[in-house]
Amino acid sequence: MTAIISGKPCNFYKLSLKNILKIKNLYDYYELLYDFDMKHYDDISKDKEYLLYFKNGLDLYKNSKVLCHSGKQSEYCYEFNKYSHAYNNGRAKSDTLSCKEKLLSSLYKKDTTPTGEYTQNVTY
Repeated sequence: MTAIISGKPCNFYKLSLKNILKIKNLYDYYELLYDFDMKHYDDISKDKEYLLYFKNGLDLYKNSKVLCHSGKQSEYCYEFNKYSHAYNNGRAKSDTLSCKEKLLSSLYKKDTTPTGEYTQNVTY
């Protein structure tokens, strides 16, 4: 479905609840990277639930990038590609985003010890 909002076309895609939640996680992941204040890095790395949500967003982005660029055209892929285009434009406009993304992506490389504590394996 397409609507005209402020003179510009706006596409709405029919998504399942599961796919809506995936897209929401992707948007949250991007917002975290774009608006992230580095002083909160330690807080994020200590909050297991938030850390897992962030890791899921990173996984979703990587998997969706492969799935939706392999020629598959689904409602989810249309929405993802729209998001991905906006994400990549935002990255090009931000000098610090790549540094933030590297630091935040290091959260993804964390391992959990048998006691449930996090240890960090960061490679740059």
